Amino acid sequence: MNTSRQTNRLRLIDTLRGITVISMVIYHFCWDLASFRIGLTDDTLKSTPVYIWQQSICWVFILLAGYSFNLGRHHLKRGLMSLLSGIVITLVTVNFLYDQRIIFGVLWLIGVSILLMIPIDRIFSKSRKQAGIFIVVSFLLFLLTRDINHGYLGFEGIRILELPEFLYNGYFMTFLGFLMPGFFSTDYFSFLPWFFLFCTGYFSYFLIKGSKIEERFFKHGIGIFEVIGRNSLLIYILHQPLLYGVVWMISKVV
Repeated sequence: MNTSRQTNRLRLIDTLRGITVISMVIYHFCWDLASFRIGLTDDTLKSTPVYIWQQSICWVFILLAGYSFNLGRHHLKRGLMSLLSGIVITLVTVNFLYDQRIIFGVLWLIGVSILLMIPIDRIFSKSRKQAGIFIVVSFLLFLLTRDINHGYLGFEGIRILELPEFLYNGYFMTFLGFLMPGFFSTDYFSFLPWFFLFCTGYFSYFLIKGSKIEERFFKHGIGIFEVIGRNSLLIYILHQPLLYGVVWMISKVV
């Protein structure tokens, strides 16, 4: 793979990631406003359009994370950095912002997914011609386990199989996706189902690589969004405390 193609591919990926980060910041700003009852309510956030918006952020961000695994090096370092960042955020929010605590947030998911993908990548290197099959299987597994947090296999209310209650016990099982009673986190991305969506993005790289889609679209980007996309980790770590502080000050004025 030549250097120019790698750069072109990253331009689009960074642009999409940047747009998604901006969408995430706006969503979290609305979430904070609703928390302080400033112009928005919890019912607004639970509406179907807002739910679709929120899910679009999650899906795109995790798909891009899986796809981007193939574009970089130092996977062990990146995985550990993401996981460590997630742990730090958990410790800070649990100790200083308990009502806004983040346990098993998206950085936990991304970090563990990258680390687990390192051996999977080595195994898959011999079967990359079957990428299309792996994409379908990964995405179907994502749909099948989408509502595992709620006690069953299925997607968006379509119940396929009830799961035994004994699975939903303890923090480790909660991280896997079997949500224990009383657990609360303002940002919760369990390993299942989201790892399967990460895998879908990962396998998509091999289907797109060398295609006309890559040649036509992946060399284009939008500068400001690219910059934001390349700094997504820093923005994710900093944006919510800053937003919360801003909304808190607005609430005092209002």
